[in-house]
Amino acid sequence: MSTLELHSYDKEDKLQFPSDGQAYSLSSSPLLFFSDFQKERPLVVDINLPALEAKRIMRSSRVNTCVVVDRKSEFCGVLVLDDLAAQEIMKKQTSGFDRADITVRDFYRSREQLFSIDYTELSRSRILDVIRVLQRFGLQYCLVSDRINHTLRGVLSAEQIAKKLNLDIDESRAVNFYEIFKTIHASQLKPSSAAVG
Repeated sequence: MSTLELHSYDKEDKLQFPSDGQAYSLSSSPLLFFSDFQKERPLVVDINLPALEAKRIMRSSRVNTCVVVDRKSEFCGVLVLDDLAAQEIMKKQTSGFDRADITVRDFYRSREQLFSIDYTELSRSRILDVIRVLQRFGLQYCLVSDRINHTLRGVLSAEQIAKKLNLDIDESRAVNFYEIFKTIHASQLKPSSAAVG
């Protein structure tokens, strides 16, 4: 049996936070950036859940996007936290909806409105390739599907990509792939500090 010793808190002790130690670049694999549902279960909400309850759950879970399912647990689409902003709920109320009757169904983005990238194609590309394609549509996120097994594999989030690439983007508004592309393009046009003028 081993002996354990208890110690007092030392003023020099600092909080330790997780770090994946990964260096990300525009040449990195997009697989390093997407939320893989095989590795982490997504937040799932029912399409008939009251919108305010969905907002509370998403905030407490610290997620910006969640999967929406019907009563048979069939994929319906995704819900984005920004779409549940107070002014969006107020718009529904002013158009005659009772606050208690406003549900996820009134805000979610249906699967027919969504784009996806095949997982196999994604695995053979760079994150820059993904950004170049998706910037044309101004999307905040894109689904990742496994077309061989006909499964939804995960989601690519513009905000998550911007954070991992340490891009200087205003996060007070919704980050989309066009914003990322503009930021990257602008930084490549800036003269290097080492350049001689």
